[in-house]
Amino acid sequence: MRFERAPSAERKIESLAASSEEFGERRQNEGFPVQLLTGRIDMLDPAFRELRGPWQSDRDERGVQEKERLFKTSLLQVNGSDVEKRLRNEGEQFELITALILEKFLSRRFVVLRSSPHDDIQNGVDTVLLDKETGKIVCAFDEVGDDKALLDEKEARSARTNLIKGGISLDYGFRKDKNGKFVPASVENLPLFHLAISSKDLREMEGCDLNADPTHREKIFFRDFLKIMMGQAAALQDAILEQMKGGGAALRGERSLVLWEIKERAENFEKTLEEVGDKEFGLSEPGRI
Repeated sequence: MRFERAPSAERKIESLAASSEEFGERRQNEGFPVQLLTGRIDMLDPAFRELRGPWQSDRDERGVQEKERLFKTSLLQVNGSDVEKRLRNEGEQFELITALILEKFLSRRFVVLRSSPHDDIQNGVDTVLLDKETGKIVCAFDEVGDDKALLDEKEARSARTNLIKGGISLDYGFRKDKNGKFVPASVENLPLFHLAISSKDLREMEGCDLNADPTHREKIFFRDFLKIMMGQAAALQDAILEQMKGGGAALRGERSLVLWEIKERAENFEKTLEEVGDKEFGLSEPGRI
C-alpha cells in the first residue's frame, strides 16, 4: 500500500483554493448561478432576487452581512484573499473537501452544490445533492468536526428537523422546469444528514485535485461517507414509519404527507448510494476498497 504524506498547511490552502475555483467553474459552465471562487450558490443572482422578492432578498443579505462583520471577510462578493482566509478554518476546509470528493464520485448522477451563504447561516445547510435524473434536490448535509458535544448537538438537531419540523428548507435551491432546465427554486421537506471527520483525518487530506484520480484517502473518505449516509437514511426511514404507526391524529393529513415525502427522498437516496457503493467499492464484499 502506498502511504501519502500529509500536505503542508500553506500548500494545502493553495491547492484547495484552486480546486474550489475549478468546482465553481464547472457549475457555472452547467448554467448554475454560483460564486466562481467558492462554488457556493450565488444568492445575489437576479433570478434569485426575482424568486425571493426585493424585500426578502434584502433581509437575507443583511443577515449574511452581520456574519461578514463577525468573520471580517466577505461571503457575498468574494475575492481570492477571502477564500484563502476562510480556508484557514478547519470547518470551511471540511465543507469544501466534502463537496470536492462527492464531485469526484457522484457527478455522473448528482449535481453537487455548496449552499448559499444564507442557507448555510440560517438553515444550517452546507452541501446539497441535486438528482440529474429526477431534477429534484434529494437531501442536505451539515458537516461537523470531531467535537463530541457539537456532534451530539448536530445529531439531535437532525432528528428534530426531520421528524418534528418536516425536514430542512433550502431558500436558494433549484428544480427542473418543464423544458428540462434547472431553474432557481425554494425547496422544502429535505432530509438533513450530518457528517463528521476528525481533525487528524482532515489535516492528512490533500487539496483534492478534481482532475486527478481519487487518492487512497479520498477513497476511504467516500467509502465511509457511503456507509454513514446509508445508515442515517435507513434509520430515518425506520423512525418515520414508527412515528406514523403510532402517531394518531397529529400525523394525519398534511403532516403525514410531509413525513412520507421525507421518507421517500431518504429511501431513494439510500438505494442510489447502495448502487454507487457496489460499483465503486463492492461494499457487499466486506473490507474491500
